[in-house]
Amino acid sequence: MGFRFSAARGYLHPVRNRQNLKIVTGALVRRLLFEGRAARGVEFEVDGRLLTENANQVIISASVFNSPKLLMHSGIGPGDHLRDNGIEVLQNSPGVGRNLHHHPAVGGKVFVNTRTANMDDNLLGQIKHGLRFALTSADRQAMSIRPLRS
Repeated sequence: MGFRFSAARGYLHPVRNRQNLKIVTGALVRRLLFEGRAARGVEFEVDGRLLTENANQVIISASVFNSPKLLMHSGIGPGDHLRDNGIEVLQNSPGVGRNLHHHPAVGGKVFVNTRTANMDDNLLGQIKHGLRFALTSADRQAMSIRPLRS
């Protein structure tokens, strides 16, 4: 209803009180910990301290660049590359980290028939747009859009 719905609000908040869930913020995961071929925990840094947590299930969701980086720091990736960087090879997987590409975007400009929050970037504008959102809900704002003429 007009509010952004983050992944944390959608998936984490509803289960945050579970006994088998520990939420750590401000942490940087260094590597996965394995028991045989199964990931069973993570090694991470918080406030300069290196810590570990064990888990029955590990889900990697660290972005298109950081997920392969995490796998490689954990010993999963191109074997020669890992060995060259002093990382023990747990699984030679040459495809990890390959074919990463930037996704070019095409920008466009449009005119709208009402002022937007980024046009009124001052205290008064923020109050005005905040009140408008609170009172009318942003998704009901009718704006006609027309393409920019060259």
